[in-house]
Amino acid sequence: MPDESPVTSRSRLSASEIAHRSFTTVRRGLDPEEVRSFLSVVAEELEAAELTMEAHLRAEEAEGVARAVSLARSSEPWSPRGPHADMEALLQAETAARATM
Repeated sequence: MPDESPVTSRSRLSASEIAHRSFTTVRRGLDPEEVRSFLSVVAEELEAAELTMEAHLRAEEAEGVARAVSLARSSEPWSPRGPHADMEALLQAETAARATM
């Protein structure tokens, strides 16, 4: 049965909730088939975006694990990387390169 419960601003909608959402029919309302078609497209795009984000997160996690294993094998200390650590590494590399000139 389609969901007719109200949506609050605090709700996080899933692709399934969007695809199966129903609305009250009114005399001079919107074309229900057009609304259903649009909601199906939105639901598909939301699901694709969620899968893409999940894939990116998994790839970042795998990259971090691979880096930690590589550092462990070379007996180098491991520390988490982030934008600030990456910037610091670039600045150190630039300083070292200028020192060799």
